[in-house]
Amino acid sequence: MLEKLLYQAQGGDRAALAEIVSRFQPLVLATARRLATEGTEWMDLVQEGNLALVEAVFDFNPRGRAGFPWYARRRVYFAIFNYRRNGLRTAERESLTLDLPLEGEEGATLLDLLPAGEKGPEEEVLSRSRYLELRLALARLPEKQRQVLKGLYVEGKGVTEVGREMGIGPSSVKGLEGRGLKNLARLLGREG
Repeated sequence: MLEKLLYQAQGGDRAALAEIVSRFQPLVLATARRLATEGTEWMDLVQEGNLALVEAVFDFNPRGRAGFPWYARRRVYFAIFNYRRNGLRTAERESLTLDLPLEGEEGATLLDLLPAGEKGPEEEVLSRSRYLELRLALARLPEKQRQVLKGLYVEGKGVTEVGREMGIGPSSVKGLEGRGLKNLARLLGREG
């Protein structure tokens, strides 16, 4: 039954995905409870575990040696563990006073040493959410459209190469690409 749900979820069935998340919710909650420490929000750990669980559904290869429960448990554990560890490091960094002048550097502060342009936590969550939304939409495309878009945009192949691999001409590849992009925009609610 779990295999069928995984197949459906990987194909874009949101109800199947919700069922899997529901079934594995005790694992996520127990892992978050076990790894929670002072300085981390428990619900943030749960959210991170749920994101890892959804990613595990799409990344799971049923032809592998391990079953999905083992795979999901490892993905959830390491996602929560890494989130907690990074959260503790962030808390330590935030406790530093960044506007103190550096010794021997006229007018320079610790703030001047920080790299610019890094993603903040809100941007990271939004980016992951968009990525999962895109994966769901791609999974719902017809197989040939998905194969063309993957070849062109994920693997960086040319039209001729994708056509050769699929046994079709370049004009057919371009047609599948156009239809695939339109369908993808419709599935993502970004038409017009």
